[in-house]
Amino acid sequence: MAESRVEQIISAIKTKLETIVGDGGTTYWHTYHVIRYHAMTAEILDPSIERPIAVVIPDVVESEEDTNRQIRKFVRFDIVGTKKHQLPARPFDATAPNRWIVQNRIAQDVEKKLREDVTLGGLTDNLEITLTDETAETTYIDGWATVMMNCVAQTVHSASTP
Repeated sequence: MAESRVEQIISAIKTKLETIVGDGGTTYWHTYHVIRYHAMTAEILDPSIERPIAVVIPDVVESEEDTNRQIRKFVRFDIVGTKKHQLPARPFDATAPNRWIVQNRIAQDVEKKLREDVTLGGLTDNLEITLTDETAETTYIDGWATVMMNCVAQTVHSASTP
């Protein structure tokens, strides 16, 4: 039996992010180590991984059925991007990109890649990034620059499609 539409969408997101190749900002800033995981946990923050990490986290799936036996699904998922980043001892002496710039570059890369094809090759009708959170209150992890993105993929299919 084929994987469900939801599984196909989440797998397509992961595959799409794996194709990002960083070139210093001309097209993309970074090349990512992409994983799919159930949550953003301490185990993911592996300091031996030099590249930024993109974590695809499946979330809620909302379904509606209309009178024509068409199913509309809203597949919600999160993408957490994180990169090792040490704050300077004296913030006024900083010469490297600050935490916000690192976060913003990760968000730019992910947004650009996901917007290349919002249908994921026909799996969805639309793919949206509904929230990008770079605030210190929710994203600060000591030694890392982290950005959290809430996303939703919308799809309509017949009731016989899993």
